[in-house]
Parts: sequence; structure tokens; C-alpha cells
Amino acid sequence: TEINRVCFQGNPDKYRVTKIELLTAKGFDVDVYGIGWQRTRLSRNKRVRIFGIASRPEFWKKNQQYRLQLNLFRQHNFGSHNMRTFEIPAVGGVQLAPYSEEQSAFFEDSREIYFFYDDDDLIDKVRKILSLPPEAIRAVRASARKRSMEAGYSFEDRALLVYNTFKQLL
Repeated sequence: TEINRVCFQGNPDKYRVTKIELLTAKGFDVDVYGIGWQRTRLSRNKRVRIFGIASRPEFWKKNQQYRLQLNLFRQHNFGSHNMRTFEIPAVGGVQLAPYSEEQSAFFEDSREIYFFYDDDDLIDKVRKILSLPPEAIRAVRASARKRSMEAGYSFEDRALLVYNTFKQLL
């Protein structure tokens, strides 16, 4: 059963809290999973439900259950990608992430992933994704998973790429 809400899995920082506050100020409900959210001002926000960190099996299940998985980078990932870039689509999750040239080389916007460019675009994309018909969401989920499997984006494949890169440097 799909949960038609925004979900964020990760720990808080100022940027992440600010983006989630922006969403709730625009009327969206957000579920957050992670450590430390109770110590943020979001703990008093009626549109935010706070849960502890999901176990690994639950983490994968949450990526599939929610209509929308929000991927908010840490500061050191701006302009790049992070593990969620690959984890969410690998299980057929629908991901909304900040645009980066690097991420756009891995996944196609509005087909396998959704990118936002600024706060207004973030709001527009959340509204759009939450209102898409089920068949459109199923197509995005299937495309994301297919791309992940066919393009070699598994942890094993990524680790092998890193290993071979270092091996060439020696």
C-alpha cells in the first residue's frame, strides 16, 4: 500500500530542516526517519511525523512504500550525488533530489528521478508527484529500478568501480 506523503530518511542538519519546513509551510505532510529529529524545531511542527532510524529491511521497505522519497544532500555532496541517489531507485522508489550535473548523468529527469532547481521548483515538483495518477508513478518506479539494474548501480558494482580506479592509479 502506497503512502501518499513525502518521506525523508536521514539525520537532520540546518539545510534539511529548512527544506522540510518549507514543504510543511506550503501544506505538505512529511515523515522523517533518523536520529536527532526530536531535538530540532520540527518536533513542534504538526505536519511532521518523526520516527527513529529504520532498520535496513525497513529502510528498503520505506523507499518503496512512500509516494515520494526526498533526497536532501549534506553540504559536502552539493553538486555531486550521495548513496540515496542509487538506493532509492534500486528498489523502485520515486526520488526528488537537488539537481546536479553528476546525478543527471546517472538518471533521467522526470522518467527515473525528479530534480529540483530551487525552492519554488521543489514545491512544484512535490505537488506534481503527489498528484500523479498511480499508473504514472508505477512507470517511474519501473524505469528507475530498470535503470539501476541495467546500468550497474549496485553497491557491488560501485565498489568495483572504485577499486579498479584505485588499482589503475598504482
